[in-house]
Amino acid sequence: MKFCRAHSPATLLFIAGEGGHLEEALRVLVSLDPEVRAASHCVLITDSELVDGSLFDECWSVDTCAPKHRAVELRDVLAYAVSSARLLWRMTRHYDIRMAIVTGPGFAVIPALAAKVLGGKLIVFESWARFETRSKCGRALYRFADQFFVQHKELLKIYPKATWVGLL
Repeated sequence: MKFCRAHSPATLLFIAGEGGHLEEALRVLVSLDPEVRAASHCVLITDSELVDGSLFDECWSVDTCAPKHRAVELRDVLAYAVSSARLLWRMTRHYDIRMAIVTGPGFAVIPALAAKVLGGKLIVFESWARFETRSKCGRALYRFADQFFVQHKELLKIYPKATWVGLL
């Protein structure tokens, strides 16, 4: 299923949490072919309120289900659901999502799967911090990804269809 808007920009959606996840997304963004970058509208979805999204054309913040430094409560799950619903509405109405590039963490699963349902390619990078275990995001998106990349060779045992790319 492909939702295409006549006047919507071809959009590359980057989904990344704060810290290392965001750094990985920035490294992917700056490594894009200049012609691809010039022809694309790049949108960052993040859970960080402190992000400098100046390299992206737009930056959206999502309320996560697992706030840092405290246990998840029902209100957190509801806030995440409402925030994700708003995000999905915005995605379907205004953008022609061509590709979602995900570097994690777990909050990325819903927007990534939505982008896939909307007809975009799903590219997932397992976190560089993972050597022997799967992340929640990687575990959830591995079977849906059009391309799945790992940054450590040890993870090829866990993700046999993945491609090793080395550190971003």
